[in-house]
Amino acid sequence: MATRKVGLLFYILFHFSLSQAQLTEYTPNTLLSQASIYQWTGENGMISNNITSSIQAKTGFIWITTYNGIVRFDGKNVMVFDHNNLPFLATDAFYRVYEDKRGVLWFASQGSGVVKYDGRKFSAIDSTNRYLPKSIRCLYLEENGIIWVGSNNDGLFKIENDSIYKVNSPFFDTSTISDLKKDYNNVLWISTEGNGVIKYDGKSFLNYSTADGLISNSINSLGVTKNNEMLIGTAHGLNILSAGKITSPNFLNNIPINKIIHDPQGRILIATEIGLARINKQLTHAEFADEHDGFPFARINDLSFDNEGSLWMSTGRSGLIQVKETGIVNFTTAQGLSMNRVNIVVEGPGRTFYIGSDGGDLDVYKDGEVKKINLRTSLNRASIRDILPEPNGDLWIASYEGILKVTGAKEKLYTTKDGLPANDMRRILRDKTGNLLFASRTGGVTKFKDGKIIEVYDKQNALRSNYVLAMEEDLKGNVYIGTHSGGMTILYGDGKTKTFSVTDDDAGVLIFNIHLDKDGGAWLICNTGPHYFDGTKIKKITLQGLQVGETYFDWLEDATGNAWITTNKGVLKINHKDIIQYKKGLRSSLPTKLYNNDDGMKNKECTGATRSIVSSTGKLWIPTIGGIAVFYPEKIKENKIIPPVYITSLQTDVDNITHDTVEISPGNLRYIFNYTALSYFAPSKIQFKYKLDGLDPSWENAGTKRQAEYTNIPPGQYTFQVIACNNDGVWNEQGAAMRFTVLPFFYQTYWFYATSFIIILSILYTTYKWRISRVEKRNAELRKLNNELDSFVYSTSHDLRAPLASILGLVNLSRMEAQNKDHYINLIEKSVKKLDLFINEIIDYSKNARLELTVAAIDFAHLLSDIFDNLEYLEEKKHIKKSINISGTIPLYSDKVRLGIILSNLITNAMKYYNPNNPSPYVLIQVNTGKAGATIKVTDNGIGIAEEPKKNIFKMFYRASDKSSGSGLGLYIVKEALEKLGGRITVDSKLGIGSTFEITLPSLPRK
Repeated sequence: MATRKVGLLFYILFHFSLSQAQLTEYTPNTLLSQASIYQWTGENGMISNNITSSIQAKTGFIWITTYNGIVRFDGKNVMVFDHNNLPFLATDAFYRVYEDKRGVLWFASQGSGVVKYDGRKFSAIDSTNRYLPKSIRCLYLEENGIIWVGSNNDGLFKIENDSIYKVNSPFFDTSTISDLKKDYNNVLWISTEGNGVIKYDGKSFLNYSTADGLISNSINSLGVTKNNEMLIGTAHGLNILSAGKITSPNFLNNIPINKIIHDPQGRILIATEIGLARINKQLTHAEFADEHDGFPFARINDLSFDNEGSLWMSTGRSGLIQVKETGIVNFTTAQGLSMNRVNIVVEGPGRTFYIGSDGGDLDVYKDGEVKKINLRTSLNRASIRDILPEPNGDLWIASYEGILKVTGAKEKLYTTKDGLPANDMRRILRDKTGNLLFASRTGGVTKFKDGKIIEVYDKQNALRSNYVLAMEEDLKGNVYIGTHSGGMTILYGDGKTKTFSVTDDDAGVLIFNIHLDKDGGAWLICNTGPHYFDGTKIKKITLQGLQVGETYFDWLEDATGNAWITTNKGVLKINHKDIIQYKKGLRSSLPTKLYNNDDGMKNKECTGATRSIVSSTGKLWIPTIGGIAVFYPEKIKENKIIPPVYITSLQTDVDNITHDTVEISPGNLRYIFNYTALSYFAPSKIQFKYKLDGLDPSWENAGTKRQAEYTNIPPGQYTFQVIACNNDGVWNEQGAAMRFTVLPFFYQTYWFYATSFIIILSILYTTYKWRISRVEKRNAELRKLNNELDSFVYSTSHDLRAPLASILGLVNLSRMEAQNKDHYINLIEKSVKKLDLFINEIIDYSKNARLELTVAAIDFAHLLSDIFDNLEYLEEKKHIKKSINISGTIPLYSDKVRLGIILSNLITNAMKYYNPNNPSPYVLIQVNTGKAGATIKVTDNGIGIAEEPKKNIFKMFYRASDKSSGSGLGLYIVKEALEKLGGRITVDSKLGIGSTFEITLPSLPRK
């Protein structure tokens, strides 16, 4: 592959009419050959693989045009603007995006004219399309605010001071204008699809076409050199217009050119249909990269640079591509390696590099070209573990098939058949005395010279373990041997040995590699982590910023003393000054910086248990499972650009808010803040911290997460703040902030609290007054009860004693006067009946006070019949006519027992107090039922009640006159029972005429 590139460059420069420069040696010091490629497609976040243009705006966002809408990109997430959120769009297709000096974005669209974005909203320019065509191909924005507009098939337009003019010319009135450019003389150049290039100085037009030397009249792009030469990208190659003369170098001949720009160093970058070309500013050196070099560089539509130096390529097939110069070059099978799983790289004479792979393949890299060395001796595809190039060109190769010596065309494989203690060889070292040392996995270390085994160092005579992976020699000729489970043994130049333990128990501790520094210290990389040997003891090193599951394989030291540790997660860098402080005891741990895929490595996983090298030119050659990563320490620079930080949205349960200051309705449970920082060199390494002022006491470390979530934020005013750092830890301490207010429910407001306080006070006061009233009422009831009890006790004792005393007196009289015995018995009977009546009244009183209400439909006819039956004992009954009148069809629901007590007392009184002088005494009971209840009247023509006693007749034990023979409880019981039933009673009575008692009863609810 690399051969093809060199051949192409020779071809290009040989035919380049501007220069006959000698091709420089291939070196990974240029952008294209040192490219680290990052690609976004429809498979990993982009909305389409067909990207038409992209730029980084002053805000830091990458703005992208596609045939599916406009995209805003922050390195991780995209936001799409199309007809769904921009309803004025006729189509979602866009050709180009531009930015003016004020930061306003301008978009050339396929069917929606010119679209403008001022940072807050999108709008269509001349939305009525009265002046501008709908299909706009390109724009040119001048510093003074004038905008030149190139259309599809409708020519050129000019927007100045909000006025739109058409620039009439027969050269392009009905042409498609593909690009607009001004040269250093402020002359406008117009490229067309079919009519060549037109030069317009504001007054006249000058047309250049194939008749003047253009390769094609279909022009796609224009560029201007520092010498004010016009670079014309056509559908069939490149033209250069200088001093009115058009030349046609064969550079990129017959290749459609889509875009021409300058990089920050003044070099010319050319986007084509098949790849990317670059020419230095002197036009003497060219490079070209395409799909054959492993790059997805097909149909490149647009090129632009961001503020961190990355090149952005908008392609029509491969999506959005970022090209970075990272200081890391990768060699893979695309550059000619036999296999990507590389075990060992060593440097031989003449800056020749030998590469051994996992499949037993041997490659050599020299002068920019990778070639495979075909070995005649079969290693049965055993991994090549080490290579020792000799100054005379001989090669010693270690594999698990033994030691292979290659001398020109001759090869010799040394195995156990030749006396080696084992075939599984891992390391080859030539010491200062000229001896070869072979380290093996199961046979210890073998000293070898002139084809003979001199000595074997193993568990029998020097080592604690026969498993050896690491072996290095210091400046004094002492050999450091790292083993598995046997610590580190130093083989001194005088033949003595000494073993140092890595831990208290070295079982399971494997030393992968040993690095000897200039100060005499040794850095051991073990499966348990890195260790330092100061000459007397081995101490474990504590590293900062580690990854989960990180394993270490080798320690390298570059020309400036910085340390590099290879791991399965990438390569760690430790600064030299920190190492010095650690050696002096001023540091207890070492800070690290991780380099991985985000920094340019093709594959971050370094090959386990293998050795890396520092080349004679100071480059780090590191084997990985995805090829070789070559680090150029001097080109790996710290990214000092402070990333802008934005809060992109606040999501609540019901809203997605993008304003700076907002009010949020009450009742939201979740608050999700989305934020970003705009550094595209390694977006996944950006670190964030956030804080919600008013809630968080300190900053929260979010790591790389771009979202913060809160729940149940109380009502109040808050400010959400976020800060971020780029991939090299450069922080934007100012960050971004969003102020917002969580509105309260009405019941969470101060006025509600105040109103509630007043209401509660009122309730408490009202409750207090009510309680006092209840207490006073209860006290009154208690006083009443006490009075009634006193009266009850007094009257009861009197009314009970009187009949009893009368009975006793009559008994004594009957004994003395036997002849009047029947008379006395009748009197006794009368007293007993009186006593029985009183007791029944007391029982009725007790029932009314004690029993719960039992609601049922009242059958008045049956109830009144029972009452009259119970009054058969009354002598008055035989003189009185009774009448009952019941009307109404709606039944009354009430308590039958209490209603019976009420009616029984009223009817009994009516009969007891009849008027004996009245020839026709009667008692009339009238009952009328309805929806509201019942009305009951008990009317008699008895002796009546005088006006004065009427107001007291319902009191306990009250007798209207001395002639009353009752206890005075009857009407009291009537009133108390009616209160239980919710009824009321009125009386209309006249002395000597009669009485009417009227009862009103409600119908009680049924249970």
